[in-house]
Amino acid sequence: MIKEFIIYTSLVVLASGTVQRILPRTESQQLPIVEFVNNISSSQVSIEDSVSKDNFKSIHEFLHKMAMIESQDNSSAKNRFGMLGKYQFAPSTIRSVGVHTTKIAFLKDPNLQEIVMIKYMQNNRQELLPYIRKYVGRTVNDIPITESGIIAGAHFAGTTGVIKFLRGLSNKHDANGKSVAFYMKKFSNFDMTKLQEL
Repeated sequence: MIKEFIIYTSLVVLASGTVQRILPRTESQQLPIVEFVNNISSSQVSIEDSVSKDNFKSIHEFLHKMAMIESQDNSSAKNRFGMLGKYQFAPSTIRSVGVHTTKIAFLKDPNLQEIVMIKYMQNNRQELLPYIRKYVGRTVNDIPITESGIIAGAHFAGTTGVIKFLRGLSNKHDANGKSVAFYMKKFSNFDMTKLQEL
């Protein structure tokens, strides 16, 4: 398992020697993501240790639960629709966060998958921030709306799918019967306050 990253302004050089291009950011902006991913790889935080006093669970747990639902936490998973990795990303989604790599390299690099997931969550949160401020604390279609639920719903249906759900226009389903409402309910109790700091 990869334990260390070396960060440059627009490239991630993994300890394995693989080079991945990401969106240019300053070193100070990149390091928290790297430290967070290293913590996922090395610390294996237990569920009992990471639950906060107010019963809201950590981002570590959010990621683990999402990976289990999407792929049984299998970083080399590829489904019949071409979705890749433990979080089942479309290649276009991987590119949308500034990562340019091959499908094979992506499937072989679980730490890069964590970086893509965190960036994707951050981007979705930023885009949905007006809706988070407006809807958190309300109930839509019998689903209590939380920030973590909105972010999870966006992973499944994109930001447009979440906005349609919040407006009561749609509850997108997939072939397995999962829906925006399913993700919002399953991920309703996670603490996202540190997401933008990563």
